[in-house]
Amino acid sequence: MPAPKVVTGDREVDAVLWLQECVRTGHQALIDKALEAAKKITTPMDLGCATANT
Repeated sequence: MPAPKVVTGDREVDAVLWLQECVRTGHQALIDKALEAAKKITTPMDLGCATANT
């Protein structure tokens, strides 16, 4: 499991970044936990940046 990091200083934004790292591991159990944890985040998750890599 990736270690949580302080990247932006905003707890929820940092949590979203950490959840993205969990998903990138490809481990289904971690992905399931990340999706469950994402339900608790109230900060909007703009996925527009995800399409920039395609």
